[in-house]
Amino acid sequence: MHFHLPKPLHGWRELAGEVGIIVVGVLIALAAEQVVETIHWHEKVRAADRNIDFEVNVQLNSAEETVALSACAQPFFDALEGAILRHDKRAIQSVYEAGISSTAGPSVTGSGSGMELPYVARPWRSTAWQSTMSTQVADHIDPIQLAQYGFIYSGAEKMREMQQAMIRDYGEVMVGRLPAPPNEFLTSQELAAAERLRAEIHDAKAISEGILTAAAGGIHPGWKPIHRERPEHLRESIQREVGWCQKSVLSLRTAT
Repeated sequence: MHFHLPKPLHGWRELAGEVGIIVVGVLIALAAEQVVETIHWHEKVRAADRNIDFEVNVQLNSAEETVALSACAQPFFDALEGAILRHDKRAIQSVYEAGISSTAGPSVTGSGSGMELPYVARPWRSTAWQSTMSTQVADHIDPIQLAQYGFIYSGAEKMREMQQAMIRDYGEVMVGRLPAPPNEFLTSQELAAAERLRAEIHDAKAISEGILTAAAGGIHPGWKPIHRERPEHLRESIQREVGWCQKSVLSLRTAT
């Protein structure tokens, strides 16, 4: 008995050709899908980069302001502690009022400060960063660039936490402006709060300098400078803040 294999309708060669066409078509479709997905993620990464760079630029403006104002810290706290020791309520009140009036003027980031110190409280937002890190977009960003952003935002988070401590200590220092009889215990508390503020502003300067160095491409050999878009009024705004601080020093020295 003999068995005969069925012959393809168009021959084996033609069948192989048809299968080959199908395989090539599938491969082309998969490749096209991959290209579309790559373009899709590329656009998402570009959008995330734009949002993060904008947010970082605002932080860099605040960091520059912090570093510039820190030059006024030493004379300011020397004068403030002198006013506390001599129970000069008028001098402390003048600093408090200067802090309130400074919120009415334009600022580096569009946010006013209720404190008149060698430091101005700023938002230090991380909305774009948190949004990016909570999605798969972060998986498509260059790891070295991601580390650079992470360093900067880590510094911003430290600044945000430090501001809360500054606000508490500032409130304790400003108790000296209230019309109450001199109290040795309260005076020691005010002096301790002033010393904490001095140390906090020193630390804020160091953190801000680290943020600026990282954004300039320093610290890590693979980091590249982040594009800066300084607002036109940045320099004038910082000069105005420094001027307010210097006036506060004079007020603290001469208010009595």
